[in-house]
Amino acid sequence: MVDLEPSPERQWRELEIMKDRLALEVIDTIKFEHETAPSALALMTRREKNLFLVALANLNLIDLIGTTLE
Repeated sequence: MVDLEPSPERQWRELEIMKDRLALEVIDTIKFEHETAPSALALMTRREKNLFLVALANLNLIDLIGTTLE
């Protein structure tokens, strides 16, 4: 019978890839906002601020999960 569950090593690599992609998205957002406005957070709408905070929280959660898996 074939085991369809990915190995822990593969799960770990996939988690790292997700974390890196999310980090790049957050960095790109910060760079864009910084380049287009003197005070990006001051000019963000409430929705944009919430999305930004959710992205940061997800990064922290992924880090926490990764640390727990180690």
